Amino acid sequence: MVPENKVRLYTSGRTSKRAGTALLMAMTMVVAVSLIGFGLITLGQADAVETGKSVSTFHAFWTAEAGLSACKAAVAKEKRPFEDMPLFGTAALVGATDRGSYSIDVIDDPAWMNAGNTIKKYVVSSTGTAPGGVLRRVRSKVTMRAFAGFFGGQGATVAGSSTLQGEVASNNDITVGSSAAVQGDAVPGPGYAVLGSPENVTGTTNSAPAVRVLEPIDPADIVDAQFDNDNASLDPTYYNAATKELVLSGGDSTTIPAGTYYLEGVDVTGSGALSVSGDVTIYLAGEMDIGGGGVINLSSDPDSFQLNVTGSTDVRLHGRADFHGHIYASGGSLIQIGGSSDFHGTVATGGSFELQGSGSIIMDLPTDLTWTTPLFTAWKSVSPSP
Repeated sequence: MVPENKVRLYTSGRTSKRAGTALLMAMTMVVAVSLIGFGLITLGQADAVETGKSVSTFHAFWTAEAGLSACKAAVAKEKRPFEDMPLFGTAALVGATDRGSYSIDVIDDPAWMNAGNTIKKYVVSSTGTAPGGVLRRVRSKVTMRAFAGFFGGQGATVAGSSTLQGEVASNNDITVGSSAAVQGDAVPGPGYAVLGSPENVTGTTNSAPAVRVLEPIDPADIVDAQFDNDNASLDPTYYNAATKELVLSGGDSTTIPAGTYYLEGVDVTGSGALSVSGDVTIYLAGEMDIGGGGVINLSSDPDSFQLNVTGSTDVRLHGRADFHGHIYASGGSLIQIGGSSDFHGTVATGGSFELQGSGSIIMDLPTDLTWTTPLFTAWKSVSPSP
């Protein structure tokens, strides 16, 4: 029989070896788990950093887009060229959102000559900055057009042996007669064309990229003219205060002095002649038919005579005297110019524009042009480089 103490000693040795092995395995597992945990923590931290960068990039991009939208809203509200607002150059417009800040840079399109042009093109860049200094930039090209020529929303016609010097435009087709000439661009509406003799156009005949919308005459201005005007200065021999009509015939002649007038009809026939002196603005709520000696602007300055047609009534000018002035009719008026005399100024109507006869119509730009809503095109991201 084995002594009891030896048995115990033998058993204790085996247990000790097993305990050592278990301890080694446990330590190995602890190290392995620690390494795995450390790796997971490191990977998690890296993912968190990358996620943070992605979020910041998104915020910077979103803020750049917000800046471009703010720029569009500002220009659409003003309807003036960028340099006139002024909103031009580096950091021309700055602002912030809850995700970062933006800065707008505006330059002339280097491929286009803006100076003295009734079509202006720009490049607008918006840089968004997110917290942490992450930058993203978006860019767009912008085109603006002035109603500073001869515009007929429902169509334009240059007929007879007449000559139009300047731009003629429409939201519809433009018709050019075989003996007529357009010394400038003819710009039909989107999807429309120059009909008749497009070879008689010295400039381009490309369709407009978008419909032009004439701003309506401010109703408050019309009401003011209706009830607070200078009609009392008109010669009662020819002006009927009850009907607000001005009528001349035979050898009649009268002069409208400087002021603002509200008329519901103007008719000049025979050899009658109507003159304007000084700065004259007429709000016309009825028909106008000027024949005879026509309308004589004593200053010969188109900016001194403004005719605003408040509704959709027609205006026909076919007198013998040259006309110097600007005609604006945001409704559906027909503006017809005929005879052998010349027209100096501009015409913008939501209706049709017609040039007939043998005279010339010469674009004479007004001091204060009316511009279309800007068209933003060719959007692209130019990130990440600012």
